[in-house]
Amino acid sequence: MRSWLLCLWLSTAVAVAGEKTVIVVWPFEDVSFLPAQGTGSEEIGELSMELLTAALVRNPAIDVVERQQLAKILEELNLSCSGLADKDACLKVGRIVGARKMVFGSYFLVGGQVNLLVRRVDVETSEIEKILDRSTPQDRLPEVLDEIATAIIE
Repeated sequence: MRSWLLCLWLSTAVAVAGEKTVIVVWPFEDVSFLPAQGTGSEEIGELSMELLTAALVRNPAIDVVERQQLAKILEELNLSCSGLADKDACLKVGRIVGARKMVFGSYFLVGGQVNLLVRRVDVETSEIEKILDRSTPQDRLPEVLDEIATAIIE
């Protein structure tokens, strides 16, 4: 029943964009070995997702699904991408909202550097089409995510 309700809600919440590539960007996952106390690391995943989304939105060939609205719907149904069984479940949600691509990211902190790993996945085939990795000081995170936004869609 919940999956049917999820399909109904999501299909009415997001319109498919004509010729544009529709992308969903999920929050970046912290894969650090040890918690980095006092570094603000807990916010890096959400911030990275927001900055990458903002950079992608500036591209006229891309339509980014409003993930905040998607998150609200998933929350109402007691689901989240991290709470779903696996990335395949996230891809199914992407298909429901008309996305052709999804972007997943992870990060870890080492010696004051933010190490990012970003994957572009085809929603239909589940194939990882592109992987980018970057290392940057935290204060350069916005510039690096701008670079990633350009490179991830090439």
